[in-house]
Amino acid sequence: MLADNARRFGLLVATTFAGIFAIPSCGTTAMKTIDAKGSDDAGVVTADTGADTAVLGRDSASGASVLASGQGQPCQILAIAGTLYWTDNGSGALMALGPAGGEPTRLLSLKSACSIAADSTNLYVTGMDSTDRNSVMQVPLAGGTTKELYHSQTTSVTLHGGALACDGTYVYWAQGPYIRKIAIADGTAKNLVTSGVPCVLAIDDTNVYYTDDIAVAVMVVPKSGGAAVTLFQGQIGAYGIAVNSGYVIFANYDQKSVMRVPLAGGTAETLATDVRTVTSFAIDAANIYWTDQLANIVGKVPLAGGASTTIAEHQSQPLSVAVDSTNVYWANQGSIGKATGSIAMTSK
Repeated sequence: MLADNARRFGLLVATTFAGIFAIPSCGTTAMKTIDAKGSDDAGVVTADTGADTAVLGRDSASGASVLASGQGQPCQILAIAGTLYWTDNGSGALMALGPAGGEPTRLLSLKSACSIAADSTNLYVTGMDSTDRNSVMQVPLAGGTTKELYHSQTTSVTLHGGALACDGTYVYWAQGPYIRKIAIADGTAKNLVTSGVPCVLAIDDTNVYYTDDIAVAVMVVPKSGGAAVTLFQGQIGAYGIAVNSGYVIFANYDQKSVMRVPLAGGTAETLATDVRTVTSFAIDAANIYWTDQLANIVGKVPLAGGASTTIAEHQSQPLSVAVDSTNVYWANQGSIGKATGSIAMTSK
């Protein structure tokens, strides 16, 4: 089942003696900043996916543009204080692009890099180093000396965007059948979950919420440890997950919908339908935003539900979305094995 899900995401499944892990095919990276051109009728950003480098449409209201093109395989993106950070699994890089734009800066080089999280001073990345050790790395937001918080030789880190979170004291991540946490200060590690196949996770002040690919469920486990509890079961392939305003938000691949369930469990509600493969969520005060990799769109729906809106279509396998006070950003994976990924944005 894990292999089937990996293929659904356009991932290359590699097998080790310890199990299975999924990594996107690698590519090379040659970055440049280009202007967007063209337009679309209804304020929807479009891309010419027939070209090797996606060229996004510019709308007079949104001012959408490509911020970085020629990426190997962008996986997950964050927007922090005007700077964009993203992992590129094709080149194994952690990249940064400041408010002034220009050429992206490489902050970290690994064999592969996927999940990313941050606290007030550092970024945290899961990936594989040059010796094939699966690692959790710490990188200052401004760049500088990196630190390996954790590595494992025998069980792979789940290389999927969204499988990592940080609360400033601990880093939490999905690794094979485990959800683990490690103290940032002293490196003390602890298993919170030891069974199933955790896929993506999100945290609040007290709990870790995650999807389990074997149990086909949305689960919760206390940060301090304890029994995991099922919040919702029966969904197939819930890969996006987020927490906001008393709810866990997730994607239901089987029902092709965006749903929410109360943090304490209860009846799940449908917020949006006609989605295909949601890979990432971002939330602001009014809306939920998502990337739909197979539909090649970026969409949004009000937090309370209502009509959903496509804000970018004809993308190139968008994997991750981030928002700040004014803009929506997303990472286009591009073609597998080619440096055709891009980082794009449009105003809200």
